[in-house]
Amino acid sequence: MDENKENNVNSAEDEQLKKELDQLAKVFQEELDKAKAQEIDEESEARDGEEVFGGEGLIQDLEDVQTVSHDESETEEIPEEELCECCGEKRRGTKKNPDSPYCYECEKALRHYPFELLNVIIPLLIIALSLYCCYIFSDNIGIYAAVQQADKYVSEKKLYTASSAYDMAIEKMESGNINGELVYKRALDCSYKTGMFLNSDLKEDVFKSWELKLPHLKSVYNIQLEALEMRNTQSAIDEILYKYDSEDVKDIPYDKIIEEINALVDAPAKEMPVYDGETGEEISTTSAYNIKVKNYSKPMLLYYEFYIAVICEKDTETQLSFLEKIREEYPEMTWIYGAMLGDIYNKSNKDVSGIIKKIREVNAEDTSADVIEATALRIKGDYDKAMEICNKFIDKEDTYAYEFLRQKAICQLLKDDYEAAFKTAQQAYSQSAVPLTANLLLVCSIAVNDSDTYSEIEEMFKQSNMNISGEVLDYKNGKTSLEQIFTKGDFDVV
Repeated sequence: MDENKENNVNSAEDEQLKKELDQLAKVFQEELDKAKAQEIDEESEARDGEEVFGGEGLIQDLEDVQTVSHDESETEEIPEEELCECCGEKRRGTKKNPDSPYCYECEKALRHYPFELLNVIIPLLIIALSLYCCYIFSDNIGIYAAVQQADKYVSEKKLYTASSAYDMAIEKMESGNINGELVYKRALDCSYKTGMFLNSDLKEDVFKSWELKLPHLKSVYNIQLEALEMRNTQSAIDEILYKYDSEDVKDIPYDKIIEEINALVDAPAKEMPVYDGETGEEISTTSAYNIKVKNYSKPMLLYYEFYIAVICEKDTETQLSFLEKIREEYPEMTWIYGAMLGDIYNKSNKDVSGIIKKIREVNAEDTSADVIEATALRIKGDYDKAMEICNKFIDKEDTYAYEFLRQKAICQLLKDDYEAAFKTAQQAYSQSAVPLTANLLLVCSIAVNDSDTYSEIEEMFKQSNMNISGEVLDYKNGKTSLEQIFTKGDFDVV
């Protein structure tokens, strides 16, 4: 009986277990059916999406999946050069694009990678800012172009043209209320190399006083200081010369004046007084930035020593000593010594090639170098070549046109073309009525027997309390010839 009871219990338990297993199988089947249905829906959506972007998309994906599955089953090691550039694990390339640097999964991920909003906004902001900058730049393109052109001229050593270009740029800046400090600086640097900085003052509102102490504006401060030193030196020399003013050169105490000038080298500089043009009252400062001058300008002192030597008719070597010292200590200041040094070298029959080269290295547009060259050719007897150089600058109405005309007239005299020489000398005198052009015109008027012109120039000398050159008087009196005046001695009439 106990056995029957036990069997009944086991049967009941088996029946209960069977029911539970059937229930679990039913639930599993239902879940499996749901999963299959969801997978079918997703494949349908994917197929619809691929049809939107291209009919072959789904087919290609399936083919690539097969390719990937096949590739992944491969057991051989993939060469490094064939690995995907993105994941670095799978073989690069797909069935549709065998040359792709990416595997299928990476290429598909890159193809569907979503854009963030910032990825759109930032490029748009950059484009907008660029357009705004272009608008601002276009409004000031004239200033930029003028400055660029001026910089180009400076690089070519065309300093006079560069100065004009900078002036144009500054004029445009001022009309547009723009304070381009570096443009002012470049213009001042350029004018310093030509010596024109002495004839212009920097406006006080261009730079702040403290800005002149900044490293990049150091040259502005130095140029302003040197301009003041030179002006103060000129004022101090004028005071010395005023004390010894004399109509007769022989009465000028040359040694005493030179001694007093040399004393200024180490002396503290006196501030040059400046007077208001309207009220006549003395202005307290000579500098827009109140720069204090402590010393006198040494190159300017040397220049005035040369000037006094010329006035007192000292020998050539004495005159040369001052100019050569400037050249030695301040070689870039060709504007203060170049023309005169070249002239004395020519009159001393010395080589002028070095000074011509140096002048052109500093400023290719400084035609004093061409005057020196034409004079040297004339002294050597190459009159045609000398006149060729002269004609080039006469036609351009150069600053030194009167001197080119004078050199040409001398060449014409030496070629016995007196009438042409007379007309050329008249042109030179009309452009610049200085002793050099006046004495030459007197010689030419004697050569063509024009007594009226001679008398007119002679009267001008008398009214100016100046003396006609002794060489002119000797030529008039038949004591010398044109060849002796222009091919010997100092090769000129002075």
